[in-house]
Amino acid sequence: MYAFISNEFRTIVYTQSKLELLRSLYSYPQFKKCDTYEEAIEFLNKTQRKFIYNGINKYNKNSNIGYVSVQYFIADNKIYVNIDTSKLGYIKLTNLGVNVKQEASYDMIRLVFNNVVLDNSLIQDHCIAITSILRLFDNFVNVELKLPDISILLACTKYTGNMFQIRTLQNIINGWLGHIYYTI
Repeated sequence: MYAFISNEFRTIVYTQSKLELLRSLYSYPQFKKCDTYEEAIEFLNKTQRKFIYNGINKYNKNSNIGYVSVQYFIADNKIYVNIDTSKLGYIKLTNLGVNVKQEASYDMIRLVFNNVVLDNSLIQDHCIAITSILRLFDNFVNVELKLPDISILLACTKYTGNMFQIRTLQNIINGWLGHIYYTI
C-alpha cells in the first residue's frame, strides 16, 4: 500500500503498478510505502502542499524596468502564446517560422505555433515550448513567464539531472542578459 500526494491529487493505492502510473502522470509527487491504512492516512494528513494555493508572483524579479509578460498553453498540437507588451511598449516579432502565426496590437501579441506534437502533462514538453518562446526575443529583454505549474518552475530553476530539454532551457535562462521572472 502506498500513500501518494501531488500538487493536484492525493490518494492511497494498493499496487506498485498503480503507483508507477500516478508517478508518470503527476509532476514532483511524494509517496510513501505504508503497512497499514492508518499509517497512510497519517502520511496524507502530515504532508502539506499548501504553497501551491498561494501562487508565486514575479519570483526572481529584481528590477522595475519594462518587461513582456508571456503566458502559454499547449493543446491540439499547437502552442498558444499571449505576450503582454503593455509594460514595454509596442513591439512586433519578425523572422517567425512558417508554422507560427502572429496577431499584434498595441499591448498584446498573440502567437500560435502550429503542427507541434507536445504533451501538456510532460514537463520536458513545457520546457520545449518555453525554449521556443524565449528564442523569439533578444536575450536582453526582461521576460515574465506565467507558468501553469510549480513543477515547471522547479525544472527551470532547481533541476540538476541530464534531461536534454530541461538542460537546454536552463542554459538559455542562465545565459539571458535580461531578467526572467516567474508567475504561477
